[in-house]
Amino acid sequence: MNRKFLAGFLAASLVLTAAPVVPGMEVNADAEELSIGSQTGGGYLDLIGSSRAATDGAIESELTCGDFFANKTKGVEVTEAGVALTFKNNTNEDATSNWNTPSVIAYSGNEPVVQGTGYHEYAYIRADVFGWCGDYKSAPNPNVATEKNWSEIGYHMDASFQDGFNWDTWVAENKAGVDCKLQAVKSNGKVYLEFTVGKIKTLTSLPYTGADPFYISLSGEKCTLSEISIGTYSNIVPENPDDTTTPPTDETTPPTGDPGNPDDTTTPPTDDPTDPPITGDGEILTGTAWWDGLQRGKDYPLKGDGTLDLFIGYIGGLDGGAFNVELVSDGNKYITTGSDINIWTAEDATGVVGGGTEGMASIAAGHKYKVSVTRQGQDFTIIYFDMTDNKEHCKLTATGTNMGEDVNIHVMAQIGKYMVSTSDFDMPDVNVTTPKPLAPYPVVLPTPEPLPTLPPADENATPEPTPVLEPETITGTEWWAATNGRSRDYVLKGAGTLDLYVTFDSTSDSTGYGAFNVELVSDGNKYITTGSDINAWTAEEGKGTISGAVNTGSTIIPGHVYKITVKRTNYDFTITYYDLTDNKEYCTMEVKDTNQGIDVNVHVMAQVGKYIVSQKAPDVVAPSESATPAPSADPEASPDPSETTDPGNTETPGTTDPGTNPGDKDPGTDNPAEDPSDDDNDDKETKKTMKVSDITAKAGKKKITGKLSVKGTKVTVKVGSKKAKNAKVSGKKFTFTVSSKLKKGTKVTIKVTKSGYKAVTKTVKVK
Repeated sequence: MNRKFLAGFLAASLVLTAAPVVPGMEVNADAEELSIGSQTGGGYLDLIGSSRAATDGAIESELTCGDFFANKTKGVEVTEAGVALTFKNNTNEDATSNWNTPSVIAYSGNEPVVQGTGYHEYAYIRADVFGWCGDYKSAPNPNVATEKNWSEIGYHMDASFQDGFNWDTWVAENKAGVDCKLQAVKSNGKVYLEFTVGKIKTLTSLPYTGADPFYISLSGEKCTLSEISIGTYSNIVPENPDDTTTPPTDETTPPTGDPGNPDDTTTPPTDDPTDPPITGDGEILTGTAWWDGLQRGKDYPLKGDGTLDLFIGYIGGLDGGAFNVELVSDGNKYITTGSDINIWTAEDATGVVGGGTEGMASIAAGHKYKVSVTRQGQDFTIIYFDMTDNKEHCKLTATGTNMGEDVNIHVMAQIGKYMVSTSDFDMPDVNVTTPKPLAPYPVVLPTPEPLPTLPPADENATPEPTPVLEPETITGTEWWAATNGRSRDYVLKGAGTLDLYVTFDSTSDSTGYGAFNVELVSDGNKYITTGSDINAWTAEEGKGTISGAVNTGSTIIPGHVYKITVKRTNYDFTITYYDLTDNKEYCTMEVKDTNQGIDVNVHVMAQVGKYIVSQKAPDVVAPSESATPAPSADPEASPDPSETTDPGNTETPGTTDPGTNPGDKDPGTDNPAEDPSDDDNDDKETKKTMKVSDITAKAGKKKITGKLSVKGTKVTVKVGSKKAKNAKVSGKKFTFTVSSKLKKGTKVTIKVTKSGYKAVTKTVKVK
């Protein structure tokens, strides 16, 4: 979750689901029908009785929605008279997510076409009570309007759910087919949009005083909209002048949040006479809802390297609270951490974050927490420590950041009331109560089962003989291609060590580039993925705190043999990549405090290149006497890297011919190994290095940018499963434009090449 992106809708959805449930609005059964227009092949029909008085009067009667933002209807103009559309939705049978449903695009422009002439997007609203601000040019700061909490720029959403609402049932009902209605109107400098999809109704308001016509278009993802017709508009503007969708008319009224923070416009409750006294730099902060009802505290400076300690007492009296500690520099570089065990960078901040597992709301009322922020160069470590239970709550890291010399740190109360100070204090007595249950959005987390206790490893025990499986060859053509090869699973049972040997046989890449991953899986859905690009992450239900993953790109060499050692101690894992050919460590990554099961399956995935995977070490070049010995599962074992687990077998695993060098392009054939010339070796040794940094790939945007360390490079960009294409390079910067807006979580691979330099490949995810 990115704090600055989608935060407004997420806040609204979490607040509103906690509100009393009210019946949703039923669609109008007397909607006017569409008559067939003169166009053929385009599926356009004439709208009869449209209050928008448009001259073309054409919109699709049916729309098939595949990928996000791929298909949209023509626009319907929103006027002071109001407009209503009715339609039916059928979500695809293979769809699994809440957002595989209809959505609305609200925009202004010179023509009723999404991304047409003069297009300015104001909102993208999904049926599942989620969305974002869009290209809102009238915000206080146009440069960051698309990523600000939208309540800060005059947006608001209310939602209601019919009795007995359940998300799984709602998705099933959408697959069976539900009636929908969209109403919109201009009123008093605002646009109101009421969107009903089955048992959910939302009312969204946004400011608009522009001169261009304002339009709405229907869209969606993995669903079909049919029977689209004009319905009867009914008033949707709130009559209550104190309604939360209407902002105060007196714009000169000062904000009621923190008087020392002009950006804080939140409204905390009135002073509670039972609050403990605050002295010195202390403060009391209250949050009522995620991102919408938070109160942000004062800034505490951290100048250069060092540590800043904050003491945070949870005095709110509600179990299940949450707060954030956020780092800001240069006005627009954010590193946000949370008591929900989460961390991310936002706006212009860059860096590799680790330790975030999103274990939602695990702090306890009445407890006091010490949050220590330590900086060393461009690396930050943030430790949340529960002083009441005297144990670490979580440890989060951000390495290789671009934060400025001076960093301001503040606390944000999300749910509950907190005492905050840079000095320790005595906690007051807290009356703990249990909050009312929330509606199941965005997820209902099951009660975690305690992890089983692993039996201690017996160093003197004789291990059971493990059958050595035949070597296998896997091939990858490009990052995360569906056709890439994956090895069989090798099982690591409980505490201990598993060794695998991966020979980089060959690659079709002209620069010699290759990459592979070693992945750990347990219980079917708990993933830990590591890669030769020196990267690691957890996925699906996997959890853990990661260190050593610097994502510097893959530099493995064709013909080299790599030993991958996966060592488990209780619930901590150490994964070491070791270059047996050069007899030196390639990289080591650790994943601690995981939730992996007793039995863990380990497999290798080819990304780019051809690889031979085996359980025994192939023959390698004899190491020099001064080389560092390879790691071994047995501390008493000889460091000879040519030793195998089967002394009686003299053949080289991975080949059918014992005399074949594993560096051959075709192992097991009479094709002789290539003998690189001295010139080739000299060229490898003299190749320079280069870097790519500050990569920006944001959801809802259509451009990917980054910085290069040298000029004159060639940059290719691959977005998701699409084919890699050339980016535009200008000096030490590159820009790549996509045809449709980027989706959060999509993998983007950037490859930089230049003659005389080592190729650089970097993979990021859209934020």
